[in-house]
Amino acid sequence: MHSRSLFADANGNLALGAPVTPAYLKIDYLSLTRDGTGVLTAQPASPMPSCAATNMLNCLTNPYGASCIRLVRVRVCDPNGKDECTAVPYKMLFPLVDLSLLKLPRSETVVPAQSLGYTGSAPCP
Repeated sequence: MHSRSLFADANGNLALGAPVTPAYLKIDYLSLTRDGTGVLTAQPASPMPSCAATNMLNCLTNPYGASCIRLVRVRVCDPNGKDECTAVPYKMLFPLVDLSLLKLPRSETVVPAQSLGYTGSAPCP
């Protein structure tokens, strides 16, 4: 799944973006909850739906429920950072000057989940 999220070369690496590989992508599935004042907050979906069809049903039943995935967040993180999203060490393409102490800028995107791949076929297996 992560390899599809990265514009990778034949080796699975980000083209001209060493050391970034699919292992550097952290994908989070987020729900939106509404508090008593109407403020929306994104948080990790819990419990996770078993498949895209279940997610569609969860969202139709309660669009602000904790198990309705509404957003997908993708971040580029150091895979050695455990649960935290730590910056990735910079690796120069042409090592003329030592910049090994630099880190890649933090990068993330959040997009609507839409159908999560649901095609309208049979429900979850």
